[in-house]
Amino acid sequence: MSTDKPLSPKTLKKNALYQFPAVVGAITMGYNVPGLENIKLSRKAIVAIADGSISHWDDKLIAGTNKGIKLPHEKLTFVHRADGSGTTYNFTYYLSKVSKKWRKTYGAKKSLSWPGDHHIGGKTNSGVAALLKQTKYAVGYIDYADAANNDIAMATVENRAGNFIKPTLKSFQAAATKASLDPKKDFYAIIADPKGADSYPMVAATFILVPSEESDTNKNVTKFYDWCYTDGQEIAKSLGFVPLPDALTSKVRAYWNSKGIK
Repeated sequence: MSTDKPLSPKTLKKNALYQFPAVVGAITMGYNVPGLENIKLSRKAIVAIADGSISHWDDKLIAGTNKGIKLPHEKLTFVHRADGSGTTYNFTYYLSKVSKKWRKTYGAKKSLSWPGDHHIGGKTNSGVAALLKQTKYAVGYIDYADAANNDIAMATVENRAGNFIKPTLKSFQAAATKASLDPKKDFYAIIADPKGADSYPMVAATFILVPSEESDTNKNVTKFYDWCYTDGQEIAKSLGFVPLPDALTSKVRAYWNSKGIK
C-alpha cells in the first residue's frame, strides 16, 4: 500500500511496517479565470486564499504580483478536497510552514473545516478538477498530474527563496534533490517548501508501506520498485511524477538490504 502522509518510525514499529519513498509529486494552484494566463501567487496570497482573507481576484495580494494584468473584480471561489487526503495534508503542511497563524489555528491535517464562506469541496483530485473546470473564478489546490490531464491553468508560485516558479517536472526535480529523507528514520519526512532558488515549493513524496513479517512477498515488491527506479523513470514522468534522484534510490536499496527484503 502507499501513502502521501509518511508514518513515523514509532508508528511503523507499532504496526510492523517498513516504509520507503517511490516518487515525488507536486501540488499546484489550479485556477479558472477566463482570459487570464500566467497568474503569479505569492506565499501570502496562497495562505489568504485558503483562510478566506481574499474575497476577490483583484485583491492587492494578488494584484501586487501580477502588475500589467487587469484582474477582474469577481468573487473568488476556493476549491478543496471534501474527503480526507494526503494531498490536503501536504497542502496544509505547506501552509503551516509558510504561516505561523495558520500553523497555530489549523495545522496540517488530512481533512478540516475550511474557514470562510468562499469554498466548495470535491471528492478526490478528479472531483476538484471537475469543480475547477466548471466554476468560473475558482482557484484550488490539485495534484499536478490531474491538473495537467484536465488542461487546468496552474499558477506560478513563490518559493522559499522568493522566486516565482512554474510547476514543471524540472522545478519538481530541483525540489526533490533538496529533500532530506533519512533511511535511519525510515525516510520519515515531509518535503514541502524546500530550499533552493529553482525549487517548486509544494512538493510531496509518495511512500510505499510493506508488512515486515512478509519478507518473501516484500522481495517481489522491492524487485518491482527496483525496476521502477531504473527502467520506469520515463513512465513516472509521463504520469506527471518525478523519479527519485540516484543518491536517494541508493539509500533505499541499502535500506531494503538492512531489512532483509531485497
